[in-house]
Amino acid sequence: MNRKSMKNWLRSRLRLLDLLFSFFGQTLKSRMAYRSDFMIDSFATLAFGFMSIALLCAIFSRIPRLEGWDFHHLLLMFGIGEFTFGLFSIFFFFLTSLPGKYIVEGKLDQRLLRPAPVYLQLMGEGFNPNDVVILAKGVAVSTYALWKLDMTVSLSQMAAVTVLIPAAAAIYASVFTIFASLSFWTLDRTGFFAFLYPISEFSRFPVTIYPLGIRLFLTWVIPFAFVAFYPATVLLGRTEFFKMAAIGPIIAAVFIYIASRIWRRGLMRYESTGT
Repeated sequence: MNRKSMKNWLRSRLRLLDLLFSFFGQTLKSRMAYRSDFMIDSFATLAFGFMSIALLCAIFSRIPRLEGWDFHHLLLMFGIGEFTFGLFSIFFFFLTSLPGKYIVEGKLDQRLLRPAPVYLQLMGEGFNPNDVVILAKGVAVSTYALWKLDMTVSLSQMAAVTVLIPAAAAIYASVFTIFASLSFWTLDRTGFFAFLYPISEFSRFPVTIYPLGIRLFLTWVIPFAFVAFYPATVLLGRTEFFKMAAIGPIIAAVFIYIASRIWRRGLMRYESTGT
């Protein structure tokens, strides 16, 4: 690629980014037009998260340690998992409505007629600012856990986590994109998300507590072990897991590639509703 081609490529990407932020702005305006609904949704999201923390407290009131991990270790994993899922939920939660709303009901037609990538349009329209509370909750819980563990986080650890967490959110987005895209073939209104949500909950716990088969599944098939457990081990200074944590961005890149290929093939199969 010569210099001119590179400049044109960068210019086109900047235009798409500007378009995406314009979508975000319009979606935010429409959501804030109903502020009471915004507050109720945010409160419900926050309450659900604290119910999960209450469940952890109940477990550790009976079991002080779980395969060498104590309550505050798991609390840190929970906090990182919440932050990661919050990033996914804010920008990519539209994927959960893709099978029923857009594919089965044929509402993808309008997006196909616009001169902009379909995925970018859906991402802009599905912008979900309510779930900023998930990010805040994740930061608060992680900070509290590190404080109770009396741990000092080095700059290198923080630098590593600032790379691993966006990679983890990309893994979430890629896996959900793959499963959402399968509905182009199955025309299933509900999609396969009922299968994914319980698996994502497993990622909030140390993978070392699971049998070998589940560990392999959560690491290489549906790699949700990289969304909370491995980033947490970096902050905890568990050097035996550093090599696995380091390949998180590589796993994310592989799954982004797979998801983009399946998405494009699925989009080519889209047949509207026939009316």
